[in-house]
Amino acid sequence: EKFAKELAALLEDKRKAETLHKLILICPARFYGDLNKHLSKHTSKLIQHVLEKDYTKAPHAELIKHLKHALSLQ
Repeated sequence: EKFAKELAALLEDKRKAETLHKLILICPARFYGDLNKHLSKHTSKLIQHVLEKDYTKAPHAELIKHLKHALSLQ
């Protein structure tokens, strides 16, 4: 949960600096739940798509396939 809190703070800083305009999240459901607890409502509104999957051990080609799909949903 520490990483989720740190990431939420970083995303908030980027949003306030107007360098973050939209988010696509690909992460395990548990991490998304932890992250979501720490996101401000303003930063949460930037989320365009969430894919609650753990691809940390997926082959590179599979990860690219899922990223392309997530990006096509924008």
